[in-house]
Amino acid sequence: MSSLKVNTISAVLKFRKGTIQVNEEYMRTLEILSKKLMFVQVDQMVKAAKALKDVQLELEKLRQKAVSKVFDFIVQKLYALRKPKTNIQILQQSVLLKYKRVFLFGF
Repeated sequence: MSSLKVNTISAVLKFRKGTIQVNEEYMRTLEILSKKLMFVQVDQMVKAAKALKDVQLELEKLRQKAVSKVFDFIVQKLYALRKPKTNIQILQQSVLLKYKRVFLFGF
């Protein structure tokens, strides 16, 4: 398993609830994290490795933290749909489609 870079971990962790700013960098970070998690789940040799047992708990905590933050971001964007006189089509095209990779990470 390739190493999980410190900047990937810090990017996920520094994402604060009050200052939700998802940008291209954060989406790339989620993509990297997603690939690492899939690699750990799929590869049988990695599953059997003793080194995985050392980091598996930390990877799971990092995944849970990222999912929590993605959920907060999604709720914030969906809440904008409830505002009166909101042009839903523009919101879908300009915001929701732009962040589709973030939405996919939650699943």
